[in-house]
Amino acid sequence: MLPARARTVVRTMVRGGVVAAACSAVALLGAGPAVAAAGTPVTKTFSYTGAAETLVVPTGVTSMTFTVTAGNGGGYIQGGPCLQSFGFGASVKTTITVTPGETLTLTVGGAGGAARRDLSPTHPDDGQGGFNGGADAGSVSGGGGGGASDVRRGTPTLAHRVIVAGGGGGNGDGCDNAGKGGSGGSTSGQDGLGGKADSPQATATTTGGGGATPTGATAAGTPGGVQGVLGDGGAGGGAPTDGGIRAGGGGGGGVYGGSGGGSGCAGGDGGCNVIEGSAGGGGGSGLCPAMCTVLPVGTIASSILVNYVAPSTASPSVPVTSSAGSMSAPTSSAAAAPIANTGTSNAPMAILAMLAILGGAALTFAARRRPLSRRR
Repeated sequence: MLPARARTVVRTMVRGGVVAAACSAVALLGAGPAVAAAGTPVTKTFSYTGAAETLVVPTGVTSMTFTVTAGNGGGYIQGGPCLQSFGFGASVKTTITVTPGETLTLTVGGAGGAARRDLSPTHPDDGQGGFNGGADAGSVSGGGGGGASDVRRGTPTLAHRVIVAGGGGGNGDGCDNAGKGGSGGSTSGQDGLGGKADSPQATATTTGGGGATPTGATAAGTPGGVQGVLGDGGAGGGAPTDGGIRAGGGGGGGVYGGSGGGSGCAGGDGGCNVIEGSAGGGGGSGLCPAMCTVLPVGTIASSILVNYVAPSTASPSVPVTSSAGSMSAPTSSAAAAPIANTGTSNAPMAILAMLAILGGAALTFAARRRPLSRRR
């Protein structure tokens, strides 16, 4: 036990600067766990280019959200009452787990070429299928199928697709008699519609191309439509050399492609004595993981949007002087970056530091009192 005079000195030191230093240590070392740094949201947009593109997953990123929109089928654009709609490309949104450093392949599908009959000037894409699986119409008088949009992991082949939005089917030919293309799917695509008869002699047997399912293509439209296959839609019925033939729409691309629509016939053209519109192509099928959101379809262009959170980096440090000495603190123009949480508290260290200061003061006083004790 310390002598009475020593205890008095210690109490005086505690009331003064020594305890101030100790309290500074507690404040600096015993603040407890810090808040983890917040990340920075990042959005990347991949638009149609006619080629596949790659994305390397950044360091520290373990999940990404994809909004994948496929190409629309080609519509009938002769104008006036002949302006027909087309099959829409599907649009899906989902989040998947990724690995930092891995390479993803993103393929944005193209829109199908328009169905254009007796119009000048023509366009090189008329009746052609969109990039990534969209099928051609029977001729430029039918609409091409829209291409699928997809995300692939590992080897960039059809077997490595993890997200797919199915492309829309192309429209048929025949003004008001034309059949509409089926829309692409997040799972199964829609069937194309058959052409309508506008003649007493017409048998109205033109049928639309079937929409694909995730496990296979369905029946082709009649007459002349072609069944879809893995990845690609089937062509529409009819051929450029068939004078009176109204071409069927092409099927959309997808996990499996939609089938082509059947061809029609224009009365008085090429020996055809009936008026019958051609049919639309079927929509391609899709693939979307669990917790997938199917978005409304429309005339929006095909694209792939990627969203993720990039980890924040620590700010540079500058020395900050306090009564307890010199330490480093992050610089800040707006708000200092929080220190990473280690999950432990430094409060025990602060208590030990305070006890060491008090103990040192007591020993110093005792050493100074020893000569006085001997004189007694």
